[in-house]
Amino acid sequence: MQKIKTWLPSWGGFLLAGLFFLLGVLLSSLVSVLLVSKGWAMDVIMLISYPLMFVPLLALVLIMGNLPKSRTMYLDRGRVSLGHCLVVVLLTLSLGFMSDSLSSLLPPMPEDLSRALEIATEGRFWVNFLSVCILAPIFEEWLCRGLVLRGLLERGCRNWIAILLSGFFFAAIHGNLWQGLPALLLGCLFGYVYYRTGSLKLTVLMHFINNFVSLLFSQFGSFEADDTYFSILPAQWYWLIFACCALLLVLGIRFLERHNIVDAENVGSLPEGK
Repeated sequence: MQKIKTWLPSWGGFLLAGLFFLLGVLLSSLVSVLLVSKGWAMDVIMLISYPLMFVPLLALVLIMGNLPKSRTMYLDRGRVSLGHCLVVVLLTLSLGFMSDSLSSLLPPMPEDLSRALEIATEGRFWVNFLSVCILAPIFEEWLCRGLVLRGLLERGCRNWIAILLSGFFFAAIHGNLWQGLPALLLGCLFGYVYYRTGSLKLTVLMHFINNFVSLLFSQFGSFEADDTYFSILPAQWYWLIFACCALLLVLGIRFLERHNIVDAENVGSLPEGK
């Protein structure tokens, strides 16, 4: 990723990118409907239609990035240590567990949504693994952190506002409140890690870990799509684990503050690709 350049959009470019992303969503939906009508398996449909959602936007970024006066930036910066990898994994698992308590406060998930989520993870594990744990982290981190967050930082947006906006965008692309609320919290954490380190590799790793854990849970027949840690663990154990996760979250953030890969104030000013 350190040798890959990406287009740095202007404010107008963000609007154009949003339109192309919506075009991709429409393309993906049309292909899904077509393949369903042909009787294709849902796991294969997801594997095919999901990447299509990003194709128009990828084409736009490639075209705009090669125009003579366009600004481009390297997508990633610096090597990451094993310590950074371990810390961000613990941060992801901790916040994933803690955000579960907020999800439990939401009204029951609609049956059609619950069934849709179950269908999305039915089928062959390796096909779902490719879609959920490989393609999703790469494409979504490129979009939400590499394009949106990086672009906002480069356009002079205050760091916390840029992180929050990219988190809201990450939540919005999940399309529902029950997935969107945890995605908002995790998206802000991913954004903070990217802001502190400038490393998209770390946020892809975090995204992979979160999705892999969710996929593993979906493989156990005793768990439903709307089950939460709060609903399946005894209360005393849940809150004990919650407290440990909160401590790990604080310690992990302090570690990132003290062991920056790049200076936090300069993450928005990485070396230009052109």
